[in-house]
Amino acid sequence: MIGTIKMKHDEKGFGFIISEELPRGENEIFFHFSSVEGGSEAFEALQKDQQVSFEVASWKGGKKQAMNVQGM
Repeated sequence: MIGTIKMKHDEKGFGFIISEELPRGENEIFFHFSSVEGGSEAFEALQKDQQVSFEVASWKGGKKQAMNVQGM
C-alpha cells in the first residue's frame, strides 16, 4: 500500500500514516519505529507528508498496524 506520514513522534518512536487505499473511516494507521525497514535511522529520516509504502498487519485488540514501512 501507499500512504503519507500524517504525524511522527520521534521521542516516543511512533507515528500515523494516512492512505486512500485503506477502507473509508479507517484510512489512518499506526506505525512503530520497529516496523520501519532500515531500523531507527530510517525511522528518524521519515518526515511529515512524506510518501511511504507499507503493509497492514493485525495488532492489539484487532486494530491494524503498518509494517515494513519504507520511505519513497
